[in-house]
Amino acid sequence: MYPLNPSQCRGSPPGHRCVPAQAPASARLTGTLPLQPDPVPSECSRIVAIGRLSDEVLLNVFRYYMDASPRFWPRLVHVCRKWRHIVFASQWALHLQLFCTPGTPVFETLDRWPALPIVMEYGGSPALDPPTPEDEDNIMVALKQSDRISSISLTVTSSLREKLFAIEGPLSQLEYLVVLSQDQVGMRLTLPSTFRWCTRLRSLHFTRVIFPPLPQLLYSSRKLVDLRLHEVAYLPLEALANALSQMTQLRALSLHFLPTASLVPSSSGERVFLPSLAHLDLRGITKYLEGYLTRIDAPCLGDIEITTLDEPIFDASSLCDFIGRTKMQQSHRQADILFSERSVSVSLSQPAPTHWMENTLLPLTKFRHSQ
Repeated sequence: MYPLNPSQCRGSPPGHRCVPAQAPASARLTGTLPLQPDPVPSECSRIVAIGRLSDEVLLNVFRYYMDASPRFWPRLVHVCRKWRHIVFASQWALHLQLFCTPGTPVFETLDRWPALPIVMEYGGSPALDPPTPEDEDNIMVALKQSDRISSISLTVTSSLREKLFAIEGPLSQLEYLVVLSQDQVGMRLTLPSTFRWCTRLRSLHFTRVIFPPLPQLLYSSRKLVDLRLHEVAYLPLEALANALSQMTQLRALSLHFLPTASLVPSSSGERVFLPSLAHLDLRGITKYLEGYLTRIDAPCLGDIEITTLDEPIFDASSLCDFIGRTKMQQSHRQADILFSERSVSVSLSQPAPTHWMENTLLPLTKFRHSQ
């Protein structure tokens, strides 16, 4: 009989019996074994092969998996004890996070797993459903772990807003924050002043949200790379300018003002220097936007979108002066100008090199709406 190789049966399912195979008759007569091709690997042998992989190789496999499916890492720890040990021993290298989403039993989830960073995803976009009353209770359970929350995407309802007053302590580890008010367009929701973050914040999106401590918090948010404030009624230019002057890493700035924002900001004062800004998006009445354009200096800007909501004739001299302070005049750029009944949109980009020359933008002194 063939000798029994124990490794071929390791990992066999319950009830499976491994028995020695009989040698063919020719082998029994001659005392030799015939040469045969290797058999197709069985399930048992594949399990053994995976088990022979080093911890470092498995860790690289886990990284690849986490890049594609960051929220499904618990599946890895349920495979075997070895995998569980590798995952939890490398939780910071793998950037493990606990995801709290609609329907998640947050209390049980936080109690079952280690104290990992928390990601909260309950809306934050008009395309997503707002949280249910049950979700709101789970949101408050998660917010009690204020020193573990790294990301929040939230649609705030009127009932949830009242519950947010119970927040204690700042969100010290927060890096990503998206808040959308469920109220109708033109109606805005005031967040309680207890809803605060610290200096780690890198991305902030507010839509239809009033937050009185915002200027002070922005001043200390020096690591911001993406700032979007949409459907804002009024934002003091001096306070915003002071805050922006600290954001040397800011790459995207989007400010959408409501038509009711009629108090024209002063164009006097020092310009705000934004060395990393690559995208600027402004929307509002003409005079209001011109006040901002005269105060921003972004030499590395690569894309601009300006949308006016009021005047049929838009004096673009301030826009041309603004563009002249950037490096756009030193390279080939493309200007896309869109007209509509109530707005003008200008988008500047850098496609493949063309025959466009830097003086293309010089004649742009006025934009007129089509009748």
